Amino acid sequence: MLPVLVAYFALANMIEEQFLAQREILKQELELQSASADLISQPKYQIKDFFQTLLAEKKLVRYKPETIARFIDRLDELYPGGFKWIFWDEKGAIIPVKSKHILHGQRSWEIIFKNMMSNANLISNPNSLTEAYNFQKQFAIAMGTIQKAMGGQAKIEHLNWARNEPTPMNWLGKPCLTTWDVDVVSYQRENIPAEIRGGFLLMVFPDELPDNLWLKRMILRRERADDRVKFPVAAINITENTAVAVDLKLPPTKGFVDQLIGAYLNRSQNSFDCNQYLARAGSPDADSQLRLLSLADISKHRQHRQEMLNSLLLACICLLIITAVVAIFVDKSHLAGVSLRRRIAAIFMIAILMPILSLVSIGKTFVVHEEARLRESAFVKMRAGIEALDLRYKDTPRLMEKQLFKDLLELIGKPPYDFDKVQTAMGKAKEAELIEHFVLADAKGKVVRTNWVGLDVAIKKMLEMASTKMIKFETGIAEAPDSVLKAAVDEEVDELMQTMGNTLDFSRPSHLRYFAYVDQHMYFMSICVIIDGKPCPLFVHLPEHYLEKNFANREFALNRMASDEKDNSNSLTLPELSFYSTFKAVKSIPPESDIWQKLDDSFKRAFNLKVEEHGQVSIGDENFLYIIKPLTTMYRQSFVPCLLTSTRLIEARLRDASIIVAGLAF
Repeated sequence: MLPVLVAYFALANMIEEQFLAQREILKQELELQSASADLISQPKYQIKDFFQTLLAEKKLVRYKPETIARFIDRLDELYPGGFKWIFWDEKGAIIPVKSKHILHGQRSWEIIFKNMMSNANLISNPNSLTEAYNFQKQFAIAMGTIQKAMGGQAKIEHLNWARNEPTPMNWLGKPCLTTWDVDVVSYQRENIPAEIRGGFLLMVFPDELPDNLWLKRMILRRERADDRVKFPVAAINITENTAVAVDLKLPPTKGFVDQLIGAYLNRSQNSFDCNQYLARAGSPDADSQLRLLSLADISKHRQHRQEMLNSLLLACICLLIITAVVAIFVDKSHLAGVSLRRRIAAIFMIAILMPILSLVSIGKTFVVHEEARLRESAFVKMRAGIEALDLRYKDTPRLMEKQLFKDLLELIGKPPYDFDKVQTAMGKAKEAELIEHFVLADAKGKVVRTNWVGLDVAIKKMLEMASTKMIKFETGIAEAPDSVLKAAVDEEVDELMQTMGNTLDFSRPSHLRYFAYVDQHMYFMSICVIIDGKPCPLFVHLPEHYLEKNFANREFALNRMASDEKDNSNSLTLPELSFYSTFKAVKSIPPESDIWQKLDDSFKRAFNLKVEEHGQVSIGDENFLYIIKPLTTMYRQSFVPCLLTSTRLIEARLRDASIIVAGLAF
């Protein structure tokens, strides 16, 4: 009986350890979901998702005006006064939707949106719209009209930020969240559309909507949402001890809600049990009485554990019965005359089962925990890799500026220079995607040549002021008498040019400096070009995504973590780097990969929420661990890094450990 009992307790312990390991994995997944659910449930995020559902999935702007009118009237019947709309076509002209829920001042809205969309390259032939006769005067009048309706708490310019981003505003004295975007047919590059079908603006008035409407929307459409979370969610009010919304997968009864609230209030840890569920609580708002609970059904795990224990107990009882029957048979047969030595040997063989079964049990438990340790070690290494990427991106402007200047120098050629020659060279630089725009000023600081269509007045004024300052500085140095300061400046410039392998013919480049204006993130480099013996400032402009694309291509080519020879000999994780493109017209890096389709939801969720996504994915016959996390140092975040590591080496290590345990047992 002793070996059977030892075997039972050893194997039962192994089953319990496996159950606890599965429970710990569920705890980690619930913790990750709880953090994401707190962000997804925010009204701004849900309004953005509601807007994009109507624009991209339901394709609202493609229907006839009568159909649109019926839809928004029906929505107002459900939520009176909660929404206001305005729709426009592919040319920016207002669509005549006959409904009392359309915003007033349609003519003014049309002028404002034509101007905004032309500046953002959202419509074709923008110059023909904004440069039309008397347009600027009409635009000023429209700005004043709409601004009066919005009040003084927000500016009409804030609509630039409201593109696909709900922005707090006012309309006729009522607070609202405003967002707008266009329905894009195709993209020509980056996020610049080649063709659109139109768009619409949505104003949401929170004071007119039922309490917790957006929280309920998030919970009740969890399974069919693009940003769907894995486990069911319930929202409870801890002040009133009531349920605000319960996932359709959870029991809707009041008894379950009471038990859930009681379990939450009496919890001793962040994760707690409630009937058949393992739960984790989050709070969408620190000052709110609402709590958001993510629940994982562990009944199947418990049932499997109990079935395994019952099967083990039954097997042990059967073994004891069989042993007793064999003993009786031996006692009554001629085998009873077996020598003492053979009896002792038989008893010894039975006794060997005890250490063997203990070894198997301990070995199995070790393999389970070793798997968890190796997986977590892989995630730790990949997180460190993402942090290193974040820091390296800060170096990108400094690493690009030297090569950029060299490339521009090759394009512009040898002196003498003139305005036409510089303009032609900058055109070639744009075709080669070295720069996006250039602005060339004359010796008086006035802009004379540029390819920047629709250059904002404020940016133009800023560049002209910088030009005047540059000219004054250059002229002051050139005309100043010889001095220690002048010699030091000349020596510094000479050294700079020598390191770049150039001369002073096309000289004095500044650093590639960051500049933000409204919702635009950009970099400028200023260069002083000598034309007709006078300094003429040249500014080259690079949008943020130029640097991000350069960085992504360079890091993908180097793939440092996968090619780190120092650790390769003993490392079980060799993460490979990829970059997901958030611009629909730009391919991800590498372009052909199964992960873009398999992990599309995870990439979108990580980008929208600015959080980490991690887990395991199967590609072909191989399993991979992945971590996706946007870089905080990127402003535009047009590329989201993903580290992917095969579990093949981890699985091989676990197989080796299992073979060793089996060999020792044998």
